[in-house]
Amino acid sequence: MPGRRGGRSGELGSARVDTRRANVARIYDYLLGGSHNFLADQDVGRAIMAIEPNAPALGRANREFPGRAVRFVSAAGISQFR
Repeated sequence: MPGRRGGRSGELGSARVDTRRANVARIYDYLLGGSHNFLADQDVGRAIMAIEPNAPALGRANREFPGRAVRFVSAAGISQFR
């Protein structure tokens, strides 16, 4: 069936999720302190933090940037966003 992946999995909607393989979105979630991640994601997140201890702060800054950008251009008088 298209869109499905094999391996041990948890169910997420109708898609099967391979919990043994790290996923960039779940690693990001782990770095931000979220709960939607698995051991493989946590292992990679810890490896990243061993190299770059500021990774969680960098992730938060990345998450906060769009809001700052919208406030900045809005204050400059731009009201149309695409």
